[in-house]
Amino acid sequence: GGIMGILLGVIGGNVLAHLLQAELIFPFGWAVAGLMVCSAIGIGFGFYPAYRAASLDPIEALRFE
Repeated sequence: GGIMGILLGVIGGNVLAHLLQAELIFPFGWAVAGLMVCSAIGIGFGFYPAYRAASLDPIEALRFE
């Protein structure tokens, strides 16, 4: 998701800069920071449910399916 957002932002920025006849300045550091934040959010919000699922007894989990 983060890579797709960065790509869409760069493409949209290039189109807008071309239409406005302006120069696009791409801050590479901000792109890297955005990817790191997206990764941290994905790992953070994915860790807890995965941890809980891994600690369940498979028979107990399947009983409620």
